[in-house]
Amino acid sequence: MPTLSRRSLLAGAGAVGVAAVATAVVVGAPRSPSASTASDPATVPEVQRELVRSRFAPHVGDTFVFEAEGRSASLVLDAIDDVAPVVEPDDEHRFNLLFTPAGGELPAAVYRVRHPDAGDAWLFVSSVGTGGSTRHQALVVSAA
Repeated sequence: MPTLSRRSLLAGAGAVGVAAVATAVVVGAPRSPSASTASDPATVPEVQRELVRSRFAPHVGDTFVFEAEGRSASLVLDAIDDVAPVVEPDDEHRFNLLFTPAGGELPAAVYRVRHPDAGDAWLFVSSVGTGGSTRHQALVVSAA
């Protein structure tokens, strides 16, 4: 009888999570955007906008709205940190967005994250930190 190791279980769960996030980002995107859509950022659907550090950096200290499954919460973007191990400081494509919730903690899930200037993005959110009122929500962005 085959045995299931803790490592293979975690690897499988991680693959399912990545697939779920990838599916959430792709949902609603046109199959083949026209040349005019691709060249005009104002007409690019929010799910297609690039998830880069410079998109969020001007909005540290701003409030973002998180929406999922009929619930909504406001969180403040406190910091943008490098993903360890740091390959290149302030890497445009590898970073963590750290938020402080205004109310209670959000359950780990994929949320539509909204901001009037940064736009909307579908991102996986989970709690990090030591708990209590200083606990943050983190969005990990790591593009190879």
